[in-house]
Amino acid sequence: PRCGDAKLQDSEECDLGPDNGNGEFLPDSVPCTGGCRFKAKLVFLSSVAYMAGELKTAEDADVECQKLAAKAKFDNAPSFKAWISDASHSPAKDFTKTAGLPYVRPDGVRIADDWDDLILNGPDDGITVTETGVALLSTGVWTGTGPNGQLVPETLTCKGWSSSEAVDKGQRGLSGVEKKLGPAWTQWVDNDHWTTYLISSCIFPYHLYCFEQ
Repeated sequence: PRCGDAKLQDSEECDLGPDNGNGEFLPDSVPCTGGCRFKAKLVFLSSVAYMAGELKTAEDADVECQKLAAKAKFDNAPSFKAWISDASHSPAKDFTKTAGLPYVRPDGVRIADDWDDLILNGPDDGITVTETGVALLSTGVWTGTGPNGQLVPETLTCKGWSSSEAVDKGQRGLSGVEKKLGPAWTQWVDNDHWTTYLISSCIFPYHLYCFEQ
């Protein structure tokens, strides 16, 4: 196994053979570097679902993303942050916003051209692939975050992600919807359901969106 043989293997993120490093890429994907790494920021859906009280704070949710990224042997694992907000933190405040650098899922599908595209148009087909490579459609995700990356009303963050009580509420998104569902897909896109889908009781476990910085 080696980088440049056009076969995806071992710890490679991508391998386009002779197209590595020259800026070429497959449709709806991103370029692959000469070192078989995406020329993009990696984004995944956590394979683990969390009770809100297990998260404790938005910073602790970042740590959970970092643990999963490290277990999956992703480069730059300590840089991952969760798409989640509390009174002190939010993606709009904490994310590194690199113009022109796209976001890509572990399966190589580009979800946004950069930060501005993400907050304007959402994550294309959705953040539906976990760090383990499993696709999870229509999956609930704790966010407490609007499509602009900012905190929604603090009352919708399960008391800053410290509560798993049924009486407390948190905002969650929906990872994605199949395009063949037509109206459901259109509604998911038009209403930013990827991050603002429903208000749920904090007693339920949901996943996280994890973004490389």
